[in-house]
Amino acid sequence: MEFKRTKQIKMRHLSAFVETLRGGSLKAAAERMFLTQPTVSKTLSDLETILGVTLLNRGRGGVSLTREGAVFRQFAEQGLAAVSHGLASLDALSAAVQRPCASGPCRRSLPTCCRM
Repeated sequence: MEFKRTKQIKMRHLSAFVETLRGGSLKAAAERMFLTQPTVSKTLSDLETILGVTLLNRGRGGVSLTREGAVFRQFAEQGLAAVSHGLASLDALSAAVQRPCASGPCRRSLPTCCRM
């Protein structure tokens, strides 16, 4: 069951959840993500369906975390940060390939490799 849920969760789900929390509302998240508010709302509803829990209380004054949402927030933020770090490491690798180490072939591990 866990594997199935993991496969269903996409980056857009995590991004919509985290951006909604950062912005304090679905409208703010939509603006930050260059999406419509209904799209963000649907994405969050899909995430809640996948997880089988309610993550956010939605109201006129914005959103607030449920107990489950508070637990999931940390992991959503960590997941997005891990992907961002992975992409930065790939960029560093690409830059290292284009600009080899002055000492010859690079044998050190990224991201410390070839820093100038």
